[in-house]
Amino acid sequence: MKHLHLILVFSVLSLGLSAQQNEFGLWGGFANYFGDLNTQTSFRYIHPAFGGYYRYNYDTRLSAKLSVAYGKVEGNDVTAGNYYQRQRNLSFFSNIFEASVTGEFNFLDFNSSNPKFFFSPYLCGGFSVFSFDPKTYYNGSVYRLEPLGTEGQGLPIPG
Repeated sequence: MKHLHLILVFSVLSLGLSAQQNEFGLWGGFANYFGDLNTQTSFRYIHPAFGGYYRYNYDTRLSAKLSVAYGKVEGNDVTAGNYYQRQRNLSFFSNIFEASVTGEFNFLDFNSSNPKFFFSPYLCGGFSVFSFDPKTYYNGSVYRLEPLGTEGQGLPIPG
């Protein structure tokens, strides 16, 4: 099963003052799965997604950011418009947790409260870890799909 996750983000709250080293922010939006079990871009299984961040500004050009995020995705052949997908009758759901550490470099001096320095192209890079553990319901019980090899895990590699 190929996975593509669409996350629409709306900034809810960002707390930071000009010339301040510490910033805190919250965001909220939506998560949706598009892939083998949702081939028609249906938004039937859309779920809330949210997160937050802390940024430390070393100066007007260099900063470090810690962020966390949560979302849920799912897909189900039962609601497909395609007869063969409905007969296949596959489904999954998974919570997604993410944590990241990034560094940001502004090419120009950046200060959101000063009209002269309100814009800067920037470069960022960092590390992220996430948890994605697809599960399904079968006969009233929840089963993890990864140990079952539903995506070909454990098969011999040809070559």
